[in-house]
Amino acid sequence: MHFFIIPLFLSLIVFNVTDDREAEKSNFRILHRAGLAPRLYAEFDNGLVYQYVRGVTITPDSIREPHIHPLVARNMARLHKVHSNMKTPKLWSTGKHMLSLIPRTYSNPDKQESEE
Repeated sequence: MHFFIIPLFLSLIVFNVTDDREAEKSNFRILHRAGLAPRLYAEFDNGLVYQYVRGVTITPDSIREPHIHPLVARNMARLHKVHSNMKTPKLWSTGKHMLSLIPRTYSNPDKQESEE
C-alpha cells in the first residue's frame, strides 16, 4: 500500500483546516479509514503522532517515471472520493488565504534584491 502524506495539502486545501486541531485530527482519521493516511497512534492538543512511513520525496524527474505518475493519479482520485465534514467548498478562499501569508518582501536585503 502507498501513502502520500501531504500535510499542508490535506489540512489546508482538502479540509480547510487552518488552526482547528480537532478538525485536523478528525480529518486524519477519515483519511486513515480511506487508506490514505497511516495509523494514528496519539492525539495531543498541539499535534498528532502517527505511524512512520518509509518513502521518498517525489521530484520533477521522478514524477516522469512511468511507474510513479499512475500511482500519484490513482491516489489523488482516491483522495477526491473521500467525503469530508466540510459543508461548502473552501478551495479558493483557502488558496487566497495561503497566498496572503507569503511575505511580499524578504528580511534579507540580498535575497530581496535578487528577486526584484
